[in-house]
Amino acid sequence: MLDRGEESVDLTSALLMMTLNGVAAIGREADLGSIEIGKLANMIVLNQNLFAIPKERIAETKVVRTIFEGRVVFERSTLAQSAAQH
Repeated sequence: MLDRGEESVDLTSALLMMTLNGVAAIGREADLGSIEIGKLANMIVLNQNLFAIPKERIAETKVVRTIFEGRVVFERSTLAQSAAQH
């Protein structure tokens, strides 16, 4: 994913760093970091599957929805519709 020579990180490792490993580092793995019953619903929905595209196209990925504490707080289509109405 990050092409930095010997310090490169593959996609799976990078996503683990940002999810499960990240919350483990701050001691919050009981309620954050993965989609499981009883955990807070904090996540993003992307417009493409990062594992199904060439790594060179990852930077083109857009967030289409953000869910924070179980509520949709951002939705790309809603913003586009709102802008079109104004």
